[in-house]
Amino acid sequence: MPLHSGHLNLVSYGIKHCRNITILLVISKDDPIEPELRYSWLVEHYKKNCSIKIDVSSRDSINELPQESRTEAWCNFIKDQFPTIDAVISSENYGDTLASFLKIAHLKFDHKREITPISGSDIRENYKKHLHFLPDNVKQFFNDEQK
Repeated sequence: MPLHSGHLNLVSYGIKHCRNITILLVISKDDPIEPELRYSWLVEHYKKNCSIKIDVSSRDSINELPQESRTEAWCNFIKDQFPTIDAVISSENYGDTLASFLKIAHLKFDHKREITPISGSDIRENYKKHLHFLPDNVKQFFNDEQK
């Protein structure tokens, strides 16, 4: 978080390869940006694309588990909540683990961050330096926060 061009490029990649996309917006009570606002950014950006569904899920109960149990818990959560998915699209190593657990494909995108060299933590650390990676509706949040 926040929504940035790396996320948008990842979803665009998914749209090229899949008929339907479910974006899993994972939230926590400790998130520095309100979940409702993050959800609204996604809805605003994808409101004209009927092949995209946005699902909001809390990670608090999984985060309370010991670190060594979290990966398996996430895999089971995805398996239970999304039993018909046939691919995972990510730019993260966990995508390999999740796809293997679910016995589905992992469509890895820009793992080395060469297409979009940014992360949410980079933006949170210095949003002004990375403003060009943010959609306009997200830029507004950071501009308002700094007033």
